[in-house]
Amino acid sequence: MLRIFFALCLSATTAALSDDLSPLEKAKAEERTHNYDQSIQDLDKILQSDPNNADAYFVRAAGYANLKKRDLALTDLNTAIRLKPDDADYYFFRGMLRGPAELDKAVEDFDAAIKLKPDDVEMRKKVGMAYMRRKQFSRADENFAAAIKQNPKDAEAYRDRGQNLHLLGEDDKAVEQWDIAIKLKPDDVDAYTLRGMSNVRLRRLDAARNDFDEVLRLKPDEADVLSARASLRGLMQDYKGALSDFDKAILLQPDAGNYCGRALTNYVLKNYAAAADDYDKGFALKPDDTCLPKFGVDAQVRAGRYDGAIAAADAAIKTSPNDVRGYSTRCWARAAMNRDLDLALADCNHGINIKNDDPAALNSRGFAYFRKGDYPASIADLNSALTLMPKLETALYVRGVAKRKSGDNAGGDADIAAAKAIDPKIAETYAAYGVAP
Repeated sequence: MLRIFFALCLSATTAALSDDLSPLEKAKAEERTHNYDQSIQDLDKILQSDPNNADAYFVRAAGYANLKKRDLALTDLNTAIRLKPDDADYYFFRGMLRGPAELDKAVEDFDAAIKLKPDDVEMRKKVGMAYMRRKQFSRADENFAAAIKQNPKDAEAYRDRGQNLHLLGEDDKAVEQWDIAIKLKPDDVDAYTLRGMSNVRLRRLDAARNDFDEVLRLKPDEADVLSARASLRGLMQDYKGALSDFDKAILLQPDAGNYCGRALTNYVLKNYAAAADDYDKGFALKPDDTCLPKFGVDAQVRAGRYDGAIAAADAAIKTSPNDVRGYSTRCWARAAMNRDLDLALADCNHGINIKNDDPAALNSRGFAYFRKGDYPASIADLNSALTLMPKLETALYVRGVAKRKSGDNAGGDADIAAAKAIDPKIAETYAAYGVAP
């Protein structure tokens, strides 16, 4: 981010390094190629011979900032401002470097930059973006509005103001800004992308699809937008289209999020082995934050992969050791695959000790007792789960089967019918686990 903002501040040529460049211009060129150490060495020499060169301090500050040496960067900026107190870019960059606890000082710097360049649209937009990144949305909007007032034809100002409104949750107003931005600049990929995101949030799914389609017409290899359109297609129940988009996104950007999205899509399409494969790939890339733990476990179970199911549950427990869901999920996995049932009960008991009114944990333990053939204990836990969540179809179905196996055919049939009314395919699901009336 610092490189981006420094590039905005620094008015530099794009010439290649050559003997024709002055020492300062050479140092700037080194900055643009991210050769910060060499740039700083060159600037040290400049400042040894010219200790009052404010621009050299400014450029060296950027090098330090990009090397994450913020204190040295701030020291150089303070010196640059002392030597040249009328340069708005110096104040802006110092404001950018202020830490989270230095908001008041950052505001002073941004105000100073605006005071020096009150009619500069680019400065207004930069300050607006800086405030937006600091989550100072009201101040950001003031600056974007001022930029628009100064130049009503500036498409970027409308686009950036829309993004600020989107972050505030004011998506209707954000879309209005992006409508204007796109009218002024019909090939603005970012404006279409952002408008698509707001349209999704507003549940205007067809409009969102049109926006993402236009982005990909203009820029076919935009991996993030392919992912966004894939997720949107999933919402629209176009699962094959979603799968196609995730395939393309993964070729361009094989990250955990895309593997998770494709895994979920394959899961819906009942491609359980493919879903489990993608979950494994996502997990390998980002073991502490990929997919929903219950989904990952279920995908592995349905693919018949016990070790994978337990590994997925283990990962959830490792990430959140005091969360009942991890233990409940691992208990359920063992019960679903009818393996290590004593360990399953131990997991559920541990989870219920963490939270004794969790319907999922009680449901899982009821299933584990069912697998052990302890139908009274199973029915008792499932009763408790259903008291907390009366329409928990899995609890209704397993309780129905447990009742029938206990001789209560009428009660069992009633529970099974209630479960099927909620999920017509529940019998098919549990038949895959070897559970049937």
